[in-house]
Amino acid sequence: MDTKKRLLNDLLDITRSQKKCLDEDNQEEFYRLLNIRKKILLKYLKQASISPQMDDEERELKKKIAILHQINTERFAEKLEEVKKELRRLRASKQNTNKYKNAYKSNYQGGLFFDKRNG
Repeated sequence: MDTKKRLLNDLLDITRSQKKCLDEDNQEEFYRLLNIRKKILLKYLKQASISPQMDDEERELKKKIAILHQINTERFAEKLEEVKKELRRLRASKQNTNKYKNAYKSNYQGGLFFDKRNG
């Protein structure tokens, strides 16, 4: 097997492993694989610039990688959006908690209570 096909097979294996990491919520492993994938991709691009011709097997491998990578990208974007929503929810919850914690400390003046939230 020539170098380009070996690199493409490695890319396909890494991309499959990334999908598995996304399914299992294993972010550390996903990012580790992302760095490996980047290195392999750079090696492949270097080989492709030296020898640009492709046979049918290489085209098929590239197609499989592209499809799987697209699925991974969409799944990663979904997970990222979930994390952003959770962070917004936590921030809002923290702000609401702080409002009620401090409600009676600063608004009490001379025996009267002024509720700033209602007016």
